[in-house]
Amino acid sequence: MGSMYLVLSVNSGIDERVPIVAGAIYRIIAHRDGRRNMTASFTSQDWRDHFAHCIQVFGGTTASSRRLGIDERAIRRFINGDLPLSPRLLEDTAKALRLLIVEATQAEGHIAAAVGSEANDPQA
Repeated sequence: MGSMYLVLSVNSGIDERVPIVAGAIYRIIAHRDGRRNMTASFTSQDWRDHFAHCIQVFGGTTASSRRLGIDERAIRRFINGDLPLSPRLLEDTAKALRLLIVEATQAEGHIAAAVGSEANDPQA
């Protein structure tokens, strides 16, 4: 079986191609202009920890279950390492996070319009 990759594309002009090999995942950042950078390796535990963080960003296991269309018990098993994280699950999680960003941005815009204030930059 050939190498498996997780590819994440973002609007900032960077594609992330993440090869998954023998228990470790190495992040290769492929810029659309052809440059490539490799960052530190991600172990399976690192990905489980990051997946658990994403579950919290969604609002917990129940909310994540609804957003991802996965049973709550399965989500807990992914986090605990009882089930392996697949590239498809990580892609679906990234897609759901992008959708959450859009929904949150729209909700914030409605609030800002209702109270007559400017949109806030949370990093300012």
